[in-house]
Amino acid sequence: MKKLLGIVVLGLLWCNSGYSEDSVSAKKACRNIGFEPGTEKYIKCKFEFLKEFETQKEMKLNKLKSIEPVIKIDFGCYNRCKESVKGMSILSINSFCRSQCQLK
Repeated sequence: MKKLLGIVVLGLLWCNSGYSEDSVSAKKACRNIGFEPGTEKYIKCKFEFLKEFETQKEMKLNKLKSIEPVIKIDFGCYNRCKESVKGMSILSINSFCRSQCQLK
């Protein structure tokens, strides 16, 4: 039970480190711009930076999720095609066999 609790606590600490890095970066950026820590403008600046970091993370995740194999190929058909086609360059054979052996 103690091991499980330790794993959960370490997992939560590990997950929180990404947010803390963004928070530190936002604080540094707002200080470098010239806002005094503790003022309302500083807090708004930090909030805007954190919102921008979150938006960028979401965009990266969406981009990764949208990547799929462009062509789905029946590899048995593809290999038979490559063995049987003669008289073409390797690049031509590959593109021809990909077009003939696509899964639908």
